[in-house]
Amino acid sequence: MKLFFSSLLILAFWFAQNGNAQTTGYSIKTGSGMGFQKWNFGKRDPLLVYQGDIIIDSEGSGETKNSIYGSLGYHIRGGGLRINGFRDLNGNFFTGGNFGMRFYNACLEIGMKRFLNNNSFRPYYGMGARGEYTLKSKFDFQEGYKDFVRKFNYGISLRGGGEWQLKKLIALGFEVGVCPDISKQIFVPQGTKYLDYFTNTIQTSAGEAVRNLTIEFNIYIRFLHLIIYEE
Repeated sequence: MKLFFSSLLILAFWFAQNGNAQTTGYSIKTGSGMGFQKWNFGKRDPLLVYQGDIIIDSEGSGETKNSIYGSLGYHIRGGGLRINGFRDLNGNFFTGGNFGMRFYNACLEIGMKRFLNNNSFRPYYGMGARGEYTLKSKFDFQEGYKDFVRKFNYGISLRGGGEWQLKKLIALGFEVGVCPDISKQIFVPQGTKYLDYFTNTIQTSAGEAVRNLTIEFNIYIRFLHLIIYEE
């Protein structure tokens, strides 16, 4: 939580330093991406995910414009597991397949973007702080861990992209985001007893911590409202 309060203070200070004109933007953003998970004892395979956000931003004046933004969205996090077909000791053949561990999260993000020019096409980069709440989860494997899901999580987002000015007050853009979690989506202390749903037996955990990393590919449309202050 300290990360969010620090971000808010920095953004408020920047906002107070802007000039006599600013633009307020309202955006709808959606896309897909790849979800990854880091476990204590290795990594999982990529998982196809999707996301969507509504965004409000405030852009300062000047040749190179900075922007602060806040977004509220719905994001799927998690990782996958790919099992190849195999034949067991009894001669039975299992086809295998792709399995997922999915977390359906409500996401609140606050951050800053910097546009590199003021032309009809404007590339930008930015960074934000995220807080997320897990609304539900779905496990295709290792169901025993579902009792150890942490509902509240937080992380950062590194973003880059560009937007085209279609009309004076309408822009269309694309964005790539790298969104690592700082907190643990799953945490199982060492020595914890849990039910193994596959064998229906009680097992003792060696300890596990699972963090999500998502790479997002988005498109968005942005509606602009220009505000001019007169002294």
